[in-house]
Amino acid sequence: MSDRVIIRQCIIPIIEEHLKDNLEPNTIKMYQQIIDHGVSEERAIELLAFYFEIYVKENFFSDEFDSKKWKKFLDKLTPIYHIPGEYVFDIQEERANLRAIARNYGKIKTDTEKWEDELYVVESHLLVYNELYAIDSYEAKKIINIVINRLFDLKNGYTSDYTDYAHEDILSLADGLEQICNPYANTQLYDYLSKFVDLEDQANFSDIFKSVFIVLAKVLDSIIFHEKKSGKYGYFDFISQFIDVDKCIDEGPVFFFNDHTLEK
Repeated sequence: MSDRVIIRQCIIPIIEEHLKDNLEPNTIKMYQQIIDHGVSEERAIELLAFYFEIYVKENFFSDEFDSKKWKKFLDKLTPIYHIPGEYVFDIQEERANLRAIARNYGKIKTDTEKWEDELYVVESHLLVYNELYAIDSYEAKKIINIVINRLFDLKNGYTSDYTDYAHEDILSLADGLEQICNPYANTQLYDYLSKFVDLEDQANFSDIFKSVFIVLAKVLDSIIFHEKKSGKYGYFDFISQFIDVDKCIDEGPVFFFNDHTLEK
């Protein structure tokens, strides 16, 4: 059992206790809000558990739960609701997506230096997830595959169901990775990229996302390699030699794209 699973299983009962007999009105209000957007009761509790985990991290030195601080935390959230789509996503879809990337966009082989800035952004983002949320290589791969599939869904006009593939915490972490590489999910990134490409023209999809696809696929290959070599934390042990995770946490997320990404 991974650390991520243990954390999830420890926090879910806290949320269930909040909901029991209307014990914590702020939790109940957010729970109802999530339910009203079409999320199942079980998944709503999972999502709230992840929010509570973040709240605890932000209030690490507090001796006890503070309902007012919890309300303030929830009020500033902009929830992303993971509504099940029409197509079930599974390992077969993972493989199909990776084959499509290799076929349509190629692979990064010996020219890693060309993509070092973009690789750094993705790998540092994942290392922060490892540090803050205790993800292992298995969960990192899921996060990447979810983002890849969301981009293909964007291209094809599909929606996917991740219910049997990933829990709400993993989907939420995938949201964070997607925010730095999908301009259609991040208005600030959209405004930035609009200086370089017409984002309204669907014909530009490959020009926009080719770099994202091949970099994510390269990171997946690296995770798999180090996982086989050194276990479920081998990849993070490796990249932590070159990336200062504390600095990354202090500076916050960085856009995948820079002024030269689309030229590559």
